[in-house]
Amino acid sequence: MEQEAQFKKTYNNNNTHSNTHTNNSKFNGLLLPSEIEYRRKLWSRKLEFYLDSLQETLFTATRALNDVTGYSSIQNLRNSINQMENELNSIKLKVKESKKMYNDAISQRIQSQNEVNDLLQRKGTWSSEDLERFTRLYKEDTINSKRVEECKQELNAIEMEEDRLTNELYKSILTRYHEEQIWSDKIRRTSTWGTFILMVINICLFLIFQLLLEPWKRRRLTRSFEDKVKVALDTYSKEQENLISIKIEKMLSSSTRQVVLVDDSNQQYEMQEDKKEMNNNKNDYYKEAQSLNQDINPYVVFKQLYSKLTQIPKKRNLEFNNIEIYIFSGTLLLLGNLLTIIVYKLI
Repeated sequence: MEQEAQFKKTYNNNNTHSNTHTNNSKFNGLLLPSEIEYRRKLWSRKLEFYLDSLQETLFTATRALNDVTGYSSIQNLRNSINQMENELNSIKLKVKESKKMYNDAISQRIQSQNEVNDLLQRKGTWSSEDLERFTRLYKEDTINSKRVEECKQELNAIEMEEDRLTNELYKSILTRYHEEQIWSDKIRRTSTWGTFILMVINICLFLIFQLLLEPWKRRRLTRSFEDKVKVALDTYSKEQENLISIKIEKMLSSSTRQVVLVDDSNQQYEMQEDKKEMNNNKNDYYKEAQSLNQDINPYVVFKQLYSKLTQIPKKRNLEFNNIEIYIFSGTLLLLGNLLTIIVYKLI
């Protein structure tokens, strides 16, 4: 929000400056190079602002998606594992330093004890310097023993801390792998169900188009074709009637009655043949249109498909229409998806 407010303030100032600069820099309708450079910088700032806002939006959407799917908790667990690994590495360094200090303290105590033993072996020949040295070595031995004990306790505490961090790290790693496995199973399950739902939707749409829309479209085309054929047949019949009337008038105006009678009989015979042919064409067309205009009954289609499938062992060759093939293939796809989900659940 602060960036947006700052950008708006800068944009308003730039617009004011741009208007002033444009009025001063325009010359005969052309822009000066300084004005072009200024506008380029302004558009580059706008583009940077929009890209930053887009990146922030994508980051927010990704974080919300991770929260919904539960991946954010896994990411937090990963971060804690990395932190524990860093702590374990630092503890290991402390263990090495404590071991080194413990070994140095032991070596110093051993050295002082050896010197004390040497002095005790020649106790009868001590001088005043040997007595002072013995007293100093005895005090140093007491200090070294305390130092060894302190280093030992410190080393034990650090080793216990190392063991604790190691156990927690192993437990966190196991928990992380377990949670990731659960998350991947959930995503896989969601993907499987999503794929199954999409396939069911596709099959339903396919059946709707083939069983409902295609017959409606066929009936619509048939009706329009019927209307066109009726108009064409009516036009053709009118033309034939006009031609016949013209021929009859010509025959009546002829000079010889016998010729007229013969031509009239022939013409009547041709007219009867034309009418028969027209009637036959009409009957054939109406039969074809009636067969195309029939409604598809799903129960009848399924019954015919079932009867044909039961005849497969008896007959070698069977013919299926398009609707039966669509229904059979859609049923097989649906059964295959159901078997896939059942097998996945059992596994």
